[in-house]
Amino acid sequence: MIGVQFDALKQNILDRAKIMASVDEASARAKARFGAFVRQRGKNNTRARKKVSKPGQTPSGHTMKIHEQIVFMVEPDNVVIGPLLWNAARSRTTLSALEHGGDSLIFQAARRGRPAKTTPIHVLARPYMQPAFDAEVEKSPKLWEEAMR
Repeated sequence: MIGVQFDALKQNILDRAKIMASVDEASARAKARFGAFVRQRGKNNTRARKKVSKPGQTPSGHTMKIHEQIVFMVEPDNVVIGPLLWNAARSRTTLSALEHGGDSLIFQAARRGRPAKTTPIHVLARPYMQPAFDAEVEKSPKLWEEAMR
């Protein structure tokens, strides 16, 4: 008799589904806040200027397209943060080369009878998202603590 009452009491107090739903919601909220903070710091790392940035410094946003295209998305197990591909055929290697360094291509459109041409180049790293991530990851335990309240 006592065991039945205890089991009924335990089911009413410790509703596992409700607790797990609450934890999942808090986790999604913390991931979204973390993604927003990293995105904002990444946007702030790109500077609007005409001058070319030095290797190792954050990139210059001459047209600020990169600044406008930094987004984040919360998935069940992680957060994806970074710039969107503008033109997948052209920018797939460009964004990676900008962050990590490497080979890329410069596309020059056809003008006044000149044919379009593609020039391969080597880009030295100008990281902007990894430093943003590293700076915000130090603050992430506080985000999780606040979300779990």
